Amino acid sequence: MTSDRETSDGEIVDVHDEAITLDLGQARQNFGCDESLLQEIATVFIEDVPQIATELQEACSRNDVPTVCRLAHSLKGLCATFGAEPARTYAQHIEHEAASSSRAVVSHERVQILVHSLEQTIQTLRSELRTSI
Repeated sequence: MTSDRETSDGEIVDVHDEAITLDLGQARQNFGCDESLLQEIATVFIEDVPQIATELQEACSRNDVPTVCRLAHSLKGLCATFGAEPARTYAQHIEHEAASSSRAVVSHERVQILVHSLEQTIQTLRSELRTSI
């Protein structure tokens, strides 16, 4: 696995240089400023995302493109809930790649980059929640 990713314009970006960002202000608005609901959804995110990421890796290893597409779509939505960039973008790229793949193969490298970004996102979310809720 490398630590690079390709942007839509072909530029290669080192993912370790990208800051994990969350937009908890937007998340609060999404939940009607209900802090307990935000905390509950964040807990679900923290608990469920690692399992979904594992399932995504397994589906990628089996070249199960429909499952990769479905799981990437789920992760994209979960990340969007908290404004979790770049994880949302990685999930979107994987979903698009899977949906348009005529070769029935999805890049293992991109999935690993997404998983790494999700791990960082969870750490950041935990930290943010401790200081802001």
